[in-house]
Parts: sequence; C-alpha cells; structure tokens
Amino acid sequence: METLIRNGSVWTGNGSQPRAEAVAVLDGRIAAVGRDADARARIGRDAVEFDAAVSIRMEDRLGSLEVGKLADIAILDGNLHATEPAKIRDIPIWKTILGGEALWSGSAA
Repeated sequence: METLIRNGSVWTGNGSQPRAEAVAVLDGRIAAVGRDADARARIGRDAVEFDAAVSIRMEDRLGSLEVGKLADIAILDGNLHATEPAKIRDIPIWKTILGGEALWSGSAA
C-alpha cells in the first residue's frame, strides 16, 4: 500500500532538516520525507493521500497560503533548498509569521 501524508508539519529528528511537510510510505516503510512534491514523486498515482489540515478538520484555516487562512512561515533572503545545511543558519530572515500574525520583521541585509 502506498500512502502520502501532505500539508503537515513533521518533526524529522534530522538536524539539517528538522521539519518536513510530507511523508511518503510504501509497504509500511517511510520512502520519503520532505516537500509535498518530493514525497509525491516517490509514490504512484493510486496512493492513498491524506491532507493533514483536512484530517484535523481545519482545512478552512490551515493547509495552504490563502487569504483568510492562518500562516506559519518564515520569509528568507536566500534559497533554503540550494544552501548547504551548515550554512542555513546564516540566511537572513525578512519576516516570521505565526498563526497569521507577523511576529518579527527585519532587514535582510
């Protein structure tokens, strides 16, 4: 059985990638952890798919960046996916938003 859990916040325990948004499971084993698109690429079209926001009945408030939904994001001055893991901490932060509320704004350079 193939399963995709997406639009989540998964604690990975990996220091270089502590959180992920998706998990792909193949035959009871984790096949991929990461971005939705990366996890989806590891499974077939007939996979059972769970949307984390829908599963907890909060799809009206969570699960995507849309007007009226809560947003937990950090806006960075750099490409997180193209940066070496040891240098991620050096990427300047422009803004952090938690629950749709801006908690911090700064200058990116």
